[in-house]
Amino acid sequence: MTSKPVLEQLPMVRSLPLSNDRYKLPEIPLSKPVDSQMVTAMKPNLESLKTEPKAEPKSAESKSDAPVARRCYPDITARPEFAHAEDYSWVVGELSYLPHKNQWRVRYTSIDDEDRYGGSVTLDASHMMDGYKTGQLVRVKGEMVDKDSREPAPKYRVNDVEEFVSK
Repeated sequence: MTSKPVLEQLPMVRSLPLSNDRYKLPEIPLSKPVDSQMVTAMKPNLESLKTEPKAEPKSAESKSDAPVARRCYPDITARPEFAHAEDYSWVVGELSYLPHKNQWRVRYTSIDDEDRYGGSVTLDASHMMDGYKTGQLVRVKGEMVDKDSREPAPKYRVNDVEEFVSK
């Protein structure tokens, strides 16, 4: 007895024809022939552009004299205690600890202030930072490791760190 192949034993199921009716564009009846819907560009009337606009009477406060209204957002990075020496021999600012880099930084100016070092330095003094925490105001004495650095938050060699108490 010979057996039939497995494929011939299974019933053949055919799928219904598929239709993409939902993707067809709807038929829109045109009221006018296609040729009449052509758009042409017209040249501007140059004579009407040459005439001067009508002068409006000026009131006491015209719109052109009024100051421009600007949105003002308070800078949450600015603190009145922030300061630094002209030669950066000391900075007073807010401490922040970056655990993923194991670094301490001090922000001594607002983010919006112009400063040659970006308003922030990275302290080269992890051994001196025991007892300090993020958000604390400190006075740091020392010097820039590379005075010509253009990197954000360049290294600052620390000689002394103390908590800053505003007066």
